[in-house]
Amino acid sequence: MRGSIATGLIVVALVAQPDTSFACSCVHRSPERARDAAAAVFTGLVTAVTLDTKWIDSSARRPGDCRTLISGDEDGVALCEQGQVAVRFRVFKSWKGATANELIVRTDSQVTACGVDFRVGGIYLVYAVGEVGGALETSRCLRTRVIGEAQGDIDVLGPPERDAFQQGLQREPPRP
Repeated sequence: MRGSIATGLIVVALVAQPDTSFACSCVHRSPERARDAAAAVFTGLVTAVTLDTKWIDSSARRPGDCRTLISGDEDGVALCEQGQVAVRFRVFKSWKGATANELIVRTDSQVTACGVDFRVGGIYLVYAVGEVGGALETSRCLRTRVIGEAQGDIDVLGPPERDAFQQGLQREPPRP
């Protein structure tokens, strides 16, 4: 009897989990291959991180792009969290594609889905896919990382195509 109760509780606990999390698993590329596959490769300072959301009619079916739905019954609307964050960067150096002083790049909001845990004020080396001037996305699988872990990549990438410091567009960031 005790065994069946324990088994039942385990089954209930597993089924009751709101989101099943899976570990991020990537096929790692060399810096050269990551650069070749990317639309943009740059270093930049994170100036803002915003959760992608949208309002929907609370009586409508949950859209497929809603990871989490927060219902607000009295107003007839619900907030849909779409599972990505939009990250605004001030671009410092660019090896490919990043010609603007600021870019917005999206990543999954969960690190278990290979999203990058960007922090405002952090400096990162970013490999982004998509279209420059359009929707850019990144993940840990693309080799995006905090600048303190990126020196090996920067050495392999060589001199940048564009350096905002040399062009006088940016002040040199503080050293960590």
